[in-house]
Amino acid sequence: MLHLIQFWRFSRELNRHIVVTYRKITRQLFYFDQTFYSQKHVRMLERVDSLMRDGVVYKDSPSTTVAQIDFEGKPLIIKRYNTHSIVEGIKQIFKVSRAYNSWFYAHWMLENNILTPKPLVVIEQKLSWLRKRSYYVYQALELSLLRDVLLTEALDSPKSQNFQERIVDLFKSLQKARVHHRDFKITNFLVNQNEVYLIDLDHMSYDLTGLGLKRMLRRDKKRFLKNFKDHPELFSRFETLLDFI
Repeated sequence: MLHLIQFWRFSRELNRHIVVTYRKITRQLFYFDQTFYSQKHVRMLERVDSLMRDGVVYKDSPSTTVAQIDFEGKPLIIKRYNTHSIVEGIKQIFKVSRAYNSWFYAHWMLENNILTPKPLVVIEQKLSWLRKRSYYVYQALELSLLRDVLLTEALDSPKSQNFQERIVDLFKSLQKARVHHRDFKITNFLVNQNEVYLIDLDHMSYDLTGLGLKRMLRRDKKRFLKNFKDHPELFSRFETLLDFI
């Protein structure tokens, strides 16, 4: 019960520190981190699709598009979630957008000392009462793939052992924060200096009762281990280290 109260208080406190604005002409709803908000930024991000086209596109699929842009001299990442059909749009009426889910859980993770790039803005484009697209904007960091680091280091080297410990800490922190990720493919684990950052939070959820948390974290662990199925030494090491899940 105490954890539920903390989560509820966090949700209320977060709402006090965001700026929400709606632009009628472009039919866009913005959720801004208070420290990043300005009317100038609103006007610039109204042309978010043009900014993405002019940036470096890392991924472009029917469901999502990811691009890095230069925004007033600072690198930002924009992830666009596309709505495929009217049916999908109707389904989304009854839940928050994937961009907003990423935004919310990024704040919850940071609150619980779990590293993820700083969330800045959510943009939702409306088509009448349907949500057409949503965008999650966050700070870009100099990040490497965790997999690349682990595969280039000896298993018992200090660098590899550091990141093994960071993964154990990550799972323990997720358990403490009562959240599970649902998509633990290796590309969602990034490295900056000696720390591990977790991204792609659009399917993350909070376990209200804690009853299903262990089961869902085991799924996350199973998916994480699958990343190393072709590397038996790493697979075995992480299987042992994550035995507490």
